[in-house]
Amino acid sequence: MINSESAEADFRSEKALEASIRRRIGENRYELWFHQHTKFLFKNDQLVVMVPNLHFQEWLQTTFASDVREAVAEVIGTPMAVRFVIDVAAFQTTVPEPVPAPTQRIRASAGKSENTALMSKCSASRMGASLS
Repeated sequence: MINSESAEADFRSEKALEASIRRRIGENRYELWFHQHTKFLFKNDQLVVMVPNLHFQEWLQTTFASDVREAVAEVIGTPMAVRFVIDVAAFQTTVPEPVPAPTQRIRASAGKSENTALMSKCSASRMGASLS
């Protein structure tokens, strides 16, 4: 059972953390690198920043780790370890199966001369020749 008070506190902390990071790195950079590419989880006295792949993990850790640590300290009131972790499942969405395109069947009964005549008509019409 989830403690609703704890869940509410985590939600408020997460929103405050997002706002603090936005102030530090700017709205455009936050939207590009964090929004829809990260999920924050406060776990065992550390902040886990979940990311969808290695590219985001390396870039965010190298470029923004100090900003995230400072934002956490501001929001929580004390320094906290920050880990960037790849969690592919957290970012997967269910996409409906594509509907296959209808296929055109080639008539097996068409004779060789019929196929040749059809190909000639197609070629002639592409070159602008008139067919009689």
